Amino acid sequence: MNENSRLVGNGDIGYDSDEESTTPYCARCLPQHDEDDESLTGFDPLSIHKATCYGSIDGTITGFGILTSLISSSSSFPLRLLLSITISCCIADSCCMSLGQILSSKQIKRSTGETRKEAKWHLERNMESTKSRLQSSYIGKGVSEYDSKKIVEVLSKYPEVFVDAWVGEGDGDEENEEEGCLNTGISPVILKESYAMFISFSFFSCLPTLIYSLFTFTPYPFTFTTVIMLGIGFGLGMWKSAFFNGDGIRMGVETVGIVGGCGVVAWGLASLIAP
Repeated sequence: MNENSRLVGNGDIGYDSDEESTTPYCARCLPQHDEDDESLTGFDPLSIHKATCYGSIDGTITGFGILTSLISSSSSFPLRLLLSITISCCIADSCCMSLGQILSSKQIKRSTGETRKEAKWHLERNMESTKSRLQSSYIGKGVSEYDSKKIVEVLSKYPEVFVDAWVGEGDGDEENEEEGCLNTGISPVILKESYAMFISFSFFSCLPTLIYSLFTFTPYPFTFTTVIMLGIGFGLGMWKSAFFNGDGIRMGVETVGIVGGCGVVAWGLASLIAP
């Protein structure tokens, strides 16, 4: 870039305000990383919160469904047996869910890496054809032919950025793709998300039975448990809305409906199978 070009922080490509200059600029071409960048430290609070929220909701639904089916099958279940069945099932489910999250994320990363490698291979051997396809893509999105050509010319100077523009954002560090935690190819963020999901799912899936055990001295322990779990479901739904800028009340009510619906189905099936 010449002295008239400049970078902006929004990642857009355009031109310097100097009327005599037509040199495009691109902030992503020369990325500036802060020392505390979350992508470099392996900690992303938003992804951890989302994993915790989703694990909590799934755990609430699963735990309440298990408790409901057991109570529907027999109201005379010994409390110790009830705790043993629900806690063992929920913890085992939580372990499998966390392991599945790790394996799925690893497979997605592997597939993404293969896609990027294939894109680089085409870029190295068919530069002009690839540039033409990307330019056509920009033109199809409303970018003028002149601007799209300038954009593609700038991007072609930076292979990693060009591949990002062509196949999607990547970490741009394929040499370290397989250097995840303990050389497993699993990023620290994925592991932390899995831990968060494991802990939240385990706690909230066991919570219905624990609450039930606290109200066994009352005539209606399951009723109290149901009311409390529906209230928890409403709160979790409102928390979930924060990740989508959605209506908290609406998503809270929807989550209550899901928890309640799960209980109804579990109760009905258990009554049919073990009347």
